Amino acid sequence: MARCRYKRIVTVMLAALICALILTPVFAEQDLTGLQGTGSEKDLYGYFEVNGWPESVSYVYADDNMTLEIGMIDVSDEAVNEILSLVDTSFSVNIVQCDFSHSYLVETRDEIIERFTDYGIKDVELAERDDKVNVVIPGDRYQAFMAMYQSLYGSAVDYYPEGEVTTMADAMGGMGATMIMMCILIVVFIMITMFVKRVKAEKDRERKLRLIQEQRFEEMNRANRK
Repeated sequence: MARCRYKRIVTVMLAALICALILTPVFAEQDLTGLQGTGSEKDLYGYFEVNGWPESVSYVYADDNMTLEIGMIDVSDEAVNEILSLVDTSFSVNIVQCDFSHSYLVETRDEIIERFTDYGIKDVELAERDDKVNVVIPGDRYQAFMAMYQSLYGSAVDYYPEGEVTTMADAMGGMGATMIMMCILIVVFIMITMFVKRVKAEKDRERKLRLIQEQRFEEMNRANRK
């Protein structure tokens, strides 16, 4: 029994360690979701287009549920509150930390269009929900052009062969859900394994008790015969 308990404790500890390793990157980051606008601007993207994009902001994406996703380089309380002070109070706001400002991405996009359009680039656009410039390259030139662009623009640009997905949001969609699902499946597998082992141990114990009772009953019968 002591050995079984020890194995059970070790198994639970391993399960907890695996969950911690998987979920630590998710929960270690500052929680900047479910924030509330404190201003009156209902079209933040349009507001920035007219008045200029702050250097702290990468992108603004609005869904159909009155939720804004705002990519920001500076996610300090001061910078975030400054942006929230513009957003209408009817909006829920999720902040995503980014590396590149909207202004830098626009400059990069315009430079690529100006310098490389004649080289067969099919499309150049800003990602809707990422701080990237998406470039679509003809398949027969993909490897050579990708190497050249990476040396010039680094991680600010993502490259796709013609005909493939052209937004990082689509390409990376579901990774968070997949990670959580993997964790759940691991925990469920471990719990099922522990349950099966426990049932087997209980059956073995019952079998041993039954054998002991039968042996005692047999000994009593022998004693009565004498």
